Amino acid sequence: PSRRPRNHNRMTSALRRQAYVIVCTLATAYVASHFFRVSNVTIGLDLMRDLNIGPEALGALTGAFFFGFSAMQIPCGFLFDRYGPRLTVFGMLLLATVALAVSVTTRTIGALPVFAFSTLPALAASRLCPSLGTTLPVAALLGAVAGFGGYLAAFVWELPVGASQTAVALLLFAGAAAVGRLLRR
Repeated sequence: PSRRPRNHNRMTSALRRQAYVIVCTLATAYVASHFFRVSNVTIGLDLMRDLNIGPEALGALTGAFFFGFSAMQIPCGFLFDRYGPRLTVFGMLLLATVALAVSVTTRTIGALPVFAFSTLPALAASRLCPSLGTTLPVAALLGAVAGFGGYLAAFVWELPVGASQTAVALLLFAGAAAVGRLLRR
């Protein structure tokens, strides 16, 4: 008779949880991919009105997605061969998530604060931290400080929120550049 190891139930539980994570991630990627393909159809009338184009141009714009999709097959093949599917799929999902977040927030709060939040905290953290492992959390912290500080400045001095958040991010970057210069001496 074969005996099961004691931790058999824990192993199957961990495998089950890992399978759920994989399936949920791939399902989310499928839904996002499908959304990117059909989003022009759902907002087609608005696009035609805003861009002052006809149905032919909208069809060409929608078809451009598939040209970009097919053009990415070759670089993705190299990335799969070099780094494997796990890291490549994760990187592409991360890139798609960031692109979607930037486009939605640009439409919602404006281009200047989005640009400030996507670049200035990372630049400030790169001035302060010697390695990438410490740069990422410091960049997130500086982004949170810039966001909260901008809201606080907007509330206290009755300024526009986006502009005050950008100003706080610029001040943080200038301070980090000065401190970084002192630390590297």
